[in-house]
Amino acid sequence: MNTFEGEINQSIKHLNSTLPNFLGWRLYDTAAFIGKSPYAPSQPADFITIHHGRACLLELKSQRKEPSFTHTTITSQQWESMSKMWHVGARSYFLLNRRTKPRHYQCYAIDPISLDYLIDEYGKKTTLRWNKIAEQSINIPREHQTWNLTPLYPDPPS
Repeated sequence: MNTFEGEINQSIKHLNSTLPNFLGWRLYDTAAFIGKSPYAPSQPADFITIHHGRACLLELKSQRKEPSFTHTTITSQQWESMSKMWHVGARSYFLLNRRTKPRHYQCYAIDPISLDYLIDEYGKKTTLRWNKIAEQSINIPREHQTWNLTPLYPDPPS
């Protein structure tokens, strides 16, 4: 688990204990199985959460590259699973972590449809500028060594 995944894991554990009607956990991928099993099932995302009965997938991407995000790091399997979830009425977000300056990190949550639009509209061959991502995404505030994910989980209408 890399640093960003560890921070999100801690953030979800915090929500498990503080946010009503919330449940979330880490889905372990192939890298977690290295040396433990000759076969590792592919997972639809890095994390799955449920809030008020509505599922949400979170796929994490972290980069130190300035001034652009390399969108080719998203695999076709990740695009497919995130898009399918969105189209069936669940939520799915790519959490894009910008770690260009020490202790000045940013995180953006963007759904697969919006990210696909940005890539089609503004993406060069392999990159998308961070300022375009910031305009179309939900800013996730940093809190100490974790992230405040509550903007992704609004209360349902009554």
